[in-house]
Amino acid sequence: STAAFVFNPNLQARYRLGQGFEVYDDSIKKAEDGEGVHVHDVFDTAERMHNKVEGYLKERAAEGDSRPAALYLHYRDIHGPYVPPPPYHEMFAPEDWSAAQRAVALRGTCRSPEDPAPKFIEDLEYRFAQYDGEIRYTDDALRSLFELLGEYGIDLTNTVVVVTADHGEEFRDPHPDDQQGWTHGRTLYVEQVRVPLIISLPGDSPSEGQVIEAPVELLDLAPTLIELASCEGDALPDEFQGRSLLPLLQGGTRPERPVFSGGNYSRGLVIADGMAYYAFDKKTKSKERRQYLRPDEAYVGNPGAQLFDMTRDPRQTTDLVDEQGETRKRLEALLGQWLDTEIRHGATGTAEYDDETVEQLRALGYLGGTDGEGGDGL
Repeated sequence: STAAFVFNPNLQARYRLGQGFEVYDDSIKKAEDGEGVHVHDVFDTAERMHNKVEGYLKERAAEGDSRPAALYLHYRDIHGPYVPPPPYHEMFAPEDWSAAQRAVALRGTCRSPEDPAPKFIEDLEYRFAQYDGEIRYTDDALRSLFELLGEYGIDLTNTVVVVTADHGEEFRDPHPDDQQGWTHGRTLYVEQVRVPLIISLPGDSPSEGQVIEAPVELLDLAPTLIELASCEGDALPDEFQGRSLLPLLQGGTRPERPVFSGGNYSRGLVIADGMAYYAFDKKTKSKERRQYLRPDEAYVGNPGAQLFDMTRDPRQTTDLVDEQGETRKRLEALLGQWLDTEIRHGATGTAEYDDETVEQLRALGYLGGTDGEGGDGL
């Protein structure tokens, strides 16, 4: 029994992402005629998503469906433009916040993308408070989800649970020769590519409660889940680019290997042996986040590169690319080989968006959001 509930306009079933799901709910609240799409219509999704999940569980129970189940939920709440619902909008607000700041934080949950944003919405303190509110809201939502599953007979001790994210967020993090932007999609620094990855296995696991320091890739999740769901002795398909994490999760070890991120427009990151090599096009990296658009051929051809020691400099503040020539050459070759593979495996084609989808994407910040920012560029 397979079901997915998503609130991202980029993940609609018409883009063939619903293949293999018996239930694929990609519906987003429709805006009334003449009102446009409001931020509140595309955020604060967890509660509405869980209502849909409960409907699915009720139907499953009514039909006596006891088949193994796979459930995918795509939350939108921890994401720019940072509008947590009450009371989370001021849960992490500093005590000295003015009445105007608190009023704007509350109004943010229903503000139209066309409304002007106050200047202090770009204050780091304000954004941290709202971002932390989104995280806490989603934490509480996950707790409610697990309780809901239990109420409908889903035994979590016999269930694989994965909690992860597709990207981190940028809060003016300082890096060498960088403009320091907001949100995500502009660079491949650590705050963008290091994401939560929590995996709970059925029963008692040797690694329960442990933190695995070895870097892994989100591409590793697919073979991991397939191996967990397979019968003993089944071989994993060769098509997977990632590798199963099951040996690590079961308390074992795995040979160190490079991990990669990025891949489009010759931009990429490789981390190997504690060193991070980041290649980019200078014309796009130097732009402010709000000015950034997806690079096209006119931008490509002004290559830049940086090298960081992730053990001694985990926040990537000191560029070693001119000091460690041999390391640069080795990692540059690894990244180049991976980028060539990505190009060969990459999908082609374009997607057409209707007017309503465009407005939903705009409200989410993909096309110039509520605070004037551009969209994802990865």
